[in-house]
Amino acid sequence: MGFYILVNTNATLLTTGLIKKAAPLMDNVLVSLQGWDAESDASATGVAGLFENKLRNIRLLRRHGVKVLRLGTIISRGLPGVIDKYIKLAGELHSDVWELYRPMLGGTAARPPRSREVTPALLRRLAARLEREIGNSPQILFANPAPLCLFKKRQAPLLLGARFDDGHTRLVLDPRGFYKPSYYIQKNLG
Repeated sequence: MGFYILVNTNATLLTTGLIKKAAPLMDNVLVSLQGWDAESDASATGVAGLFENKLRNIRLLRRHGVKVLRLGTIISRGLPGVIDKYIKLAGELHSDVWELYRPMLGGTAARPPRSREVTPALLRRLAARLEREIGNSPQILFANPAPLCLFKKRQAPLLLGARFDDGHTRLVLDPRGFYKPSYYIQKNLG
């Protein structure tokens, strides 16, 4: 029927036994990667001590049969300064794709939304640096909407586009046990 199994995880709570059983059944796994080392991961996630376990589990997923391994990182103001560290780690983890996400609105008075940090100038700077990576492994993509007018035509391979549009190619299994066409729908539509 053309269905495939896509799993999104931070990979910190996986066990070796679960990975051995489930990895051969997974077609595509997306792992959140918010740091390039233990210190940067703890700073970004607010939780220390999980990074090495995450890396171990990413390697186990790949070793035990996951067909496509994707890593996902939220773009921040500091990303251009450390992008080479992420690219190196993504390569060492044998990922197929490293996806960069524009932060979405949100935040609190104590912690303003990171979306304010991501300016058109920052996106242009990232795209200019990542142009050198086009055709290399892992494939690097801007994975969620950004104004296409910010990018040069030769940077088009860096843009994921609408290949994973909600309701088009994606069917989400809600943790409450029902399927839905989008992550953001909270109601069982039947």
